[in-house]
Amino acid sequence: MEHTLTIIGQQDGVLVVTAVGILDEKTSPPIFAQILKYTHEAPQIVVFDLSVIEWVKTAFLNGIIEVHNYLVKNG
Repeated sequence: MEHTLTIIGQQDGVLVVTAVGILDEKTSPPIFAQILKYTHEAPQIVVFDLSVIEWVKTAFLNGIIEVHNYLVKNG
């Protein structure tokens, strides 16, 4: 069973995403939903702390690109 713990916080325009565990096609959507929620509060920078990730699948990396493109298009 795959487990991922994600902590997302914001301060002074910086959104910090700290993830523990596995980032893949199952665990990524809730993380991206939280990021989109916080971006409406106007953070200008997103920092991903992946220092304790067991592995990252391409689904997560593709998701980052999709979220970035969405935010660029929708301000």
